Amino acid sequence: MTHLITFLFFLLAFNCLYSSWDYPETRTVDSIQDYHGIMLQDEYEWLEDFKTEESKAWYEAQNRLTHEVIGSIPGRDALFDRIKELDTAKETKVFYFNRAGDRYFYLVQELEDEVGSLYYRDGLDGEGILVIDPADYAEEGEAISEIDSYSVSPDGQYVSFTIAAGGSDIGTLYIAEVETGQRIDQPIPRVRWAGSWHKDEPILFYSQLRIPGENEPRVDHYKRTRAKMHRLGDPIEQDPILVSYDHNPELGMADSDGPFVSTAPGSDYLFLYISHGVERADTLFISPLSKGIHADLEWKQLFGKEDEFTSSTNLGNDLYLLSRKDTPFYRVMKGNLDDWDKDKLIEVVPESDTVITSMQATSSRLYTVGMKGGVDRVFEIDVSQPGYPRYELELPLEGRAALLPSDPDREDVFFSFTSWIQSPAYFRYDPATRAITQTDIRPLGKYDYAPWVEVTEAMVRSHDGTLVPLTILHQKGLEMNGKHPVLLRGYGAYGVSQRPSHSALRLAWLEQGGIFAVAKVRGGGEFGDKWHRAGWQATKFNTWRDFIACAHYLIEAGYTEKGRIGGNGGSAGGILISRAMIADPEVWGAMVNAVGVNNTVRNHKRANGPANNAEYGNPLDPEEFPYVLAMDGYHNLRQDAVYPAVLYTAGYNDSRVPPWQPGKILARMQALDNQTEPFLMRTEFGGGHNSFARTMTYELWADIYAFLFWQLGHPDFQKAPDWTSQES
Repeated sequence: MTHLITFLFFLLAFNCLYSSWDYPETRTVDSIQDYHGIMLQDEYEWLEDFKTEESKAWYEAQNRLTHEVIGSIPGRDALFDRIKELDTAKETKVFYFNRAGDRYFYLVQELEDEVGSLYYRDGLDGEGILVIDPADYAEEGEAISEIDSYSVSPDGQYVSFTIAAGGSDIGTLYIAEVETGQRIDQPIPRVRWAGSWHKDEPILFYSQLRIPGENEPRVDHYKRTRAKMHRLGDPIEQDPILVSYDHNPELGMADSDGPFVSTAPGSDYLFLYISHGVERADTLFISPLSKGIHADLEWKQLFGKEDEFTSSTNLGNDLYLLSRKDTPFYRVMKGNLDDWDKDKLIEVVPESDTVITSMQATSSRLYTVGMKGGVDRVFEIDVSQPGYPRYELELPLEGRAALLPSDPDREDVFFSFTSWIQSPAYFRYDPATRAITQTDIRPLGKYDYAPWVEVTEAMVRSHDGTLVPLTILHQKGLEMNGKHPVLLRGYGAYGVSQRPSHSALRLAWLEQGGIFAVAKVRGGGEFGDKWHRAGWQATKFNTWRDFIACAHYLIEAGYTEKGRIGGNGGSAGGILISRAMIADPEVWGAMVNAVGVNNTVRNHKRANGPANNAEYGNPLDPEEFPYVLAMDGYHNLRQDAVYPAVLYTAGYNDSRVPPWQPGKILARMQALDNQTEPFLMRTEFGGGHNSFARTMTYELWADIYAFLFWQLGHPDFQKAPDWTSQES
């Protein structure tokens, strides 16, 4: 029987004449969509076509209103100045490290730079030399361009890199000589990653998106990706397609799968990895290099996504695999490519109470990073010895450790270490002496260490009794009077953990007496794969219920009170924010929903939507649709609720979460009856998903902090704006 879901509030709200706030006019359309017999009204469907003149004008009008409102908040401009002061106290920012032998690569952002430029140095003590300035690759009148990714040839002589304009995820691939910066060959369009170099020859492997047809649906733009090869000096038109959905039906790929070909140091094989959207478990094929590299190879499958190997690295023809199958905290397995049998793999690192998050091989050792109780541990494994003895490194601080790219011919390895009160710095580990020394590649600045910040770790009991980790930061000695504004951040998706991090920009919040808290809700990876799957698809409701529990804990523990907590989440965390707001609107004083997913039942209409079905569920599958609908903020708004103030943000060039995902729920909220707080949307027309130039970043966080301080009752940010309208 066909069901008509009307959500009675829609009948009242869509054409209501009452509004507490003077919003731009938003037209509605008569659109009812049939999902497996469930009828959903979607009167703002027209906003999905956000490139039309009418739609763009609507987003621009909303953006103007938001800037007018937030710009009128006392203290907003002072916040911008302070954020800029905190960030520019470090004259040079360094990030995105890579290595080829004793040649080190990294991006550098000087005070006058909006984005980073690529540098290299010979030896740790060498002088930094400019290779690529992205400004040299920007077209006249084009939005700010940046180096989105880069890859260095094993000999350190060549670099491939993608330049993306205006925050887009889709860039143009270039190749240059390192020592001269001279561009080689023609640029290659529609590439999302800089590729991988052949271990011995001047060949670059890359994957390229098709050029979509003129009227091709946006959802098809990322499908049928092609794995290709470019030999330096050849015309790009002659680059052969090595693997693709269209050319290799025998491989059983879906049209949304992503093939990528590479070689590996010391190995006699060509590797073909096929990614399956966001599933984090690839399929791997190999072919002997002795058979050449061409489009008609016979590929041997080593494993599929059902085997649940989430990453791999190699030492010669020994392949090391990170496995989550039946081991939610992960273990490391090994097999030899010359005599492969996935049923007879050797266990190198067994599962333990530490979640293995990453691994990397050097010339004779394997390194793993594991997480326990929110603190990382690093292990060195001697794979040449019987029993694979392990040694735990003595780290310079408690917090987060990240393996940096290593050289397969060298023994030493580099790490980045950070904590809740210290920004990342680069360290070198020498296995011969077991000494860890800080390098000067990424020095700390004036505000990169904040000993005046107190960090508290708590475990919060959620709705079903599960204990959820919560990190709380504030000034030491701050009086716990229950009145402080709290910024509570959460994410809870893809198995991504909320790890320790420090940013000078965050200090602008803490200096004002604000409390910053991070909820490690289910859907993340803090306790391995089970934690992820406990906030995933049909169990997604645990994600926002955990978040709500953390908000109530902050009240019960005396940090704050109802109405003084601002929730903040972005991208997939938009689900968390919208659903936590709908489920318990009274606890929140404001919400910041940043480039967030808010309309999951329409995921099949966004370009990378099908690739995300493994995380959310497929709205076109009748069995999965109920929980896709349950996490949809747009379709779960209630007429009988009064919601807190919301600031939505979007990047107009965002190819992951297009601006209509926040735009539609904004329009529906603005049409609700009896609301007292503002619902605003800030769109960065020169930005994408999470890539913003320096000044854009300052403006964004000044707006977010000012909005939250205003709504959460900070006395220095209170002045009623004069743009409210009268009842009509």
